[in-house]
Amino acid sequence: MRRTPVTIVVMLACAASLNFAAVDGELVSCERVKYMADAHRSDIRSKIADLRKMERTLRELSDQCSGEDVPDCPIIEALQTR
Repeated sequence: MRRTPVTIVVMLACAASLNFAAVDGELVSCERVKYMADAHRSDIRSKIADLRKMERTLRELSDQCSGEDVPDCPIIEALQTR
């Protein structure tokens, strides 16, 4: 079947009436879209947790650093050991 703009609109309308949606040019069910959304949410939560750990580590290192022009810097030492 040749996909003209009209046939695409008709296909999307039919899909919508059956609780399907077009995602990346592919018709998928509501169930599949929910699964995809939940998977993305899980990835986002994981990234947020990683960012919080990074922020906590940087805060702790920054709190240990005097900020002065000294030979021993806890931030540089931590970066060199990792």
